[in-house]
Amino acid sequence: MPLPFRSDPRRPDPKTHARLDRRARLDRRARLVGAGALLTLALAACGGGSSPTSAATTPTAPPTTSADASAVSEPTTVASQAPGAGAAGAVDLAGLTPADRITQVLGESPTPECETSVAFGGDSCVWTATDGSWVKVEHRMTPETPTLDAFTKRMTGTLGLDQPVEGLGEASFIGTSSRGARIATYLGDGLVVWVVINKGGDAAAQSAQVKAMAEMIIAAL
Repeated sequence: MPLPFRSDPRRPDPKTHARLDRRARLDRRARLVGAGALLTLALAACGGGSSPTSAATTPTAPPTTSADASAVSEPTTVASQAPGAGAAGAVDLAGLTPADRITQVLGESPTPECETSVAFGGDSCVWTATDGSWVKVEHRMTPETPTLDAFTKRMTGTLGLDQPVEGLGEASFIGTSSRGARIATYLGDGLVVWVVINKGGDAAAQSAQVKAMAEMIIAAL
């Protein structure tokens, strides 16, 4: 009488083998995630933490995100763009911003670094001086402020721009701090123009500077 068939005990059952293989993959993934977290903590400890990059909070390093404080970093299609070299459909902010005003603020006239946003359809330029101070101009659609009411509430409530400016766009507000001044102007349909100075100085003088620059840029659009 033939003996009943038995699988080779040295070879694991296919289901058992799949389960063990899946567990091994999960264990490897967990080890990789843990190692990545430790590396991030180590880098943060060595670098003293990352510097803020939003111009709306007037950081000390050139901004890489929108002038609106809560905006996320965006991909770009044009980087380190030369003045007047705007991409198709882009606004030539470098060309619209008077060079003498940049010199007046920074004490020099650095070459602007400009970007065109893929995410929201907007443009920005930053002029960075040798001492680290900078001026940023931005023209973009802002999803956080699709209406005039939303813009007003966000500027005065969330971002602290508490000085209204009459006769500029549909609404315009200025905010100042020990590190500079900024102005945001609502042009309608979610479109906002920002001018930001990140340089210690007289608040009244810098308020006048950002206002004058915004007026010139908007008039030339």
